[in-house]
Amino acid sequence: MSSTQTEDQPDTQGVRFLDDVRVLEIASLSPTQFGMYLADLGAEVIKVEPIRGDTTRVMGTRPGFTDSGLHRRWNRGKHSLALDTRTPDGLEVIKRLVPTVDILVEGLRPGALAKMGLTWDVLTALNPRLVMIALSGYGQTGPYRDLPSHGVGFDAIAGLAGVEEDGQGRPRVPGRHVYHGAVIAPLIGVSSALAALAWSRREGKPVFLDVAQADVAAFANYEVEERAASQRAIAAGVTQAPAADAAPAAHAPTIQAYRTRDGKPLMLMALERKFFVRLAEATGRMDLLAHAGEGHLVRGSKEIDDVLVEVIATKDIDDWMEILASADVPVVPVNESAEVADNPQMKARIEWLEADQSTVTMKIPVRSNPPLAAPRVAPWIGQDTAEILARVDLGPAEQGRLEKDGVIRTIRPEQKPRSSSSSHSESVPMKIFEAKPQGDAKGAVIVIQEAFGITDHIKTICHRLAAEGYFAVAPHLFHRTGDPVIGYDNMQEVMPHISKLNRGDIEADLKTTLGHLSVAGFSGKQVAIIGFCMGGTIAFHAGAEWALGAAITFYGGGITQGRFGLPAMAERAPSLKTPWLGEFGDLDQSIPVAEVNALRAAASKASVPTEVNRYPEADHGFHCNDRGSYHEASSKVAWAKTVQFLNAHVGA
Repeated sequence: MSSTQTEDQPDTQGVRFLDDVRVLEIASLSPTQFGMYLADLGAEVIKVEPIRGDTTRVMGTRPGFTDSGLHRRWNRGKHSLALDTRTPDGLEVIKRLVPTVDILVEGLRPGALAKMGLTWDVLTALNPRLVMIALSGYGQTGPYRDLPSHGVGFDAIAGLAGVEEDGQGRPRVPGRHVYHGAVIAPLIGVSSALAALAWSRREGKPVFLDVAQADVAAFANYEVEERAASQRAIAAGVTQAPAADAAPAAHAPTIQAYRTRDGKPLMLMALERKFFVRLAEATGRMDLLAHAGEGHLVRGSKEIDDVLVEVIATKDIDDWMEILASADVPVVPVNESAEVADNPQMKARIEWLEADQSTVTMKIPVRSNPPLAAPRVAPWIGQDTAEILARVDLGPAEQGRLEKDGVIRTIRPEQKPRSSSSSHSESVPMKIFEAKPQGDAKGAVIVIQEAFGITDHIKTICHRLAAEGYFAVAPHLFHRTGDPVIGYDNMQEVMPHISKLNRGDIEADLKTTLGHLSVAGFSGKQVAIIGFCMGGTIAFHAGAEWALGAAITFYGGGITQGRFGLPAMAERAPSLKTPWLGEFGDLDQSIPVAEVNALRAAASKASVPTEVNRYPEADHGFHCNDRGSYHEASSKVAWAKTVQFLNAHVGA
């Protein structure tokens, strides 16, 4: 296999090409694709959106879904900062953030930020190396500069959105119009912004980029360029204008669709002579060559069309695909949207990403070696507000004031109590089980429960840690759904609780637990975290998110595919901030050995000590002495290594 081969490679060590790039996005609708592409490539994209949420969230929402498909796609991988930028406090937050980012995107009407007081002079004074891209409809200049519009309008002005007539002869925009300016402009913006960023980092100077979706639509319309070039050439005397009575242009090239016997359209593209000859041979209609002319390219004609309409209608589409592909004739089925994902070629190439509400979104169509890491799912409104503001020294007290004043939003909508008398289960405070050692503690250990609540097994682990000299605490991650404790044999009952776990809630609960330990006198390297099953995944995430004493994973899943909105473990492994120990059973069908080995390889690249232990005779849950999969010998060895790892790193 070539070292550059990308076929059939598992996404086990996904990389983020732009992990040193931070973007501040103030945009809505199609310009938000700019941030999507950068997030897909690994940049940290902070999405500033109104308290009510970005309009993209509700554009085309379908019944039964809380957010639109456009939101799931265009806002994936981003971090949501819910902020009222119309207020002085909101503007001050933006000013604090600008010095911390590399790229600022204004995806609104031209001058929107300047009207807020964030002029180019103000922005570059805050960040002398800022790359700003203004991605708008008609650009920063011209008579249409301030004219509102939508995607099809950019194509209309550029000659790419023709009109059809309805039954009454009225002009109508084609129902199946494919947008050009709105889709391509963010891509041109990304390539330009990354080039500008490279220059800015070399020269230490700012860059302003003006990209208009209408300009890009015109750029995509080659006929505009040809017409302008011809006019210039005629004016310069290089060529002559065609006579008024000149014959119309020749018939279109031999690229045309024909309907097969089973009623499906098939596109033939026998433009070059060699392909046209092969088409004639494969269809058994050598008489086609009489209409092919003499040039390298074959022009179409009514005679050619009449023959092909007749012959293509004699077989089904699958038959023709096999015959013509074998003859090396350019041919492709013309798919409806619903058929694309099931087409064998598209099925082999399209990669899907898990999204919210059991949906999927399409991965960026780039295959690379090493493979790209998958972005996290699109955030809920304000999901990352607290974390982002903490970076610019806005602590809990100030955040509380801003939230009270309606400047920011940090609480997920469904977490808000309905009233002071509400018994809504999501307002239940989080419980923390504690086990304290005799005498002074060596440190503290957070024990993350399995999907079944704070079971007797979890309590036993806490007591065993206390016996080893550690202050152990077990937070209940399901406090929003009523603190259930569920038996191992009742997965149907536990799944609804698992489905409600998400990164924002998990991190909030971990931060609450860290605060609890801080009050008790433990912080930083004095704190370790150990998790079992899905808790192992969460423990690993904590070790990548914060610099703790130790992070220990017992059979944690999510190695190659993220869970609960958390990134895949193999993806985060090289950036571990905490010494990490993994304990896995080789008989575990839900966590294959190959994935464990891939995780070990990825973790070896971290700058902290890491260790992965495999137990040949152990299955999933081998350390839980109240489960059928408990394996005493493996459990004893794993526990001894766990205690040894804690003693070596906690407080060190």
